[in-house]
Amino acid sequence: ANMGRFTRAYDGYNKPYEYYFDAGGLVPGRVYRAYVRALNVVGPGPDSEVIYKEMAVEPSAPTSLEVTPRSESSVSCAWYPPMNNGGEPIDHFIVEYAPEPLFNAWSEAARPDNTEFYAVVNALEKGILYQFRV
Repeated sequence: ANMGRFTRAYDGYNKPYEYYFDAGGLVPGRVYRAYVRALNVVGPGPDSEVIYKEMAVEPSAPTSLEVTPRSESSVSCAWYPPMNNGGEPIDHFIVEYAPEPLFNAWSEAARPDNTEFYAVVNALEKGILYQFRV
């Protein structure tokens, strides 16, 4: 299949000690391909192997959220990680809560890292109904 032409993303002229290039503005979910070529005063060397990389997308939602009362003003939240990480490791989770009556004023309660599937939410008001999400 014809993959189209390559576009030069970086020119290392007069930068012999730079071995890294950070390409910005890439589209999530799109597959990109790249190769590297070295040049010196004699001319260009051979191209490196062409690599293909699919850019990551947003992960799927965590599943099986369970909220358990701990006291009159706190709950514990537990969940399972997303089934799909979107192509890159999960960095952290965001646990939020919203009070009745509209359940639309979300507040962040915790930011556990990617190894924790549990958080405690404190300082809730007694007698108020809350929704929780991760």
